[in-house]
Amino acid sequence: MAQEPVEVRVAKLLSARGRTLCVAESCTGGLLGHRLTEIPGSSRFFAGGVVAYSYEAKERLLKV
Repeated sequence: MAQEPVEVRVAKLLSARGRTLCVAESCTGGLLGHRLTEIPGSSRFFAGGVVAYSYEAKERLLKV
């Protein structure tokens, strides 16, 4: 029996609780946001994200 992908499980949990998620990505280059937005109805639980790859972008956008 195939296991449900983690992003689908996260989507179901967030939706069931009426919660939303936003992400800050770097080395993943937006992969997390991409996988979440492939799920139908993702706007119910996914607010958006930022991809900050360079050190300058991380400092400017994320203050890290």
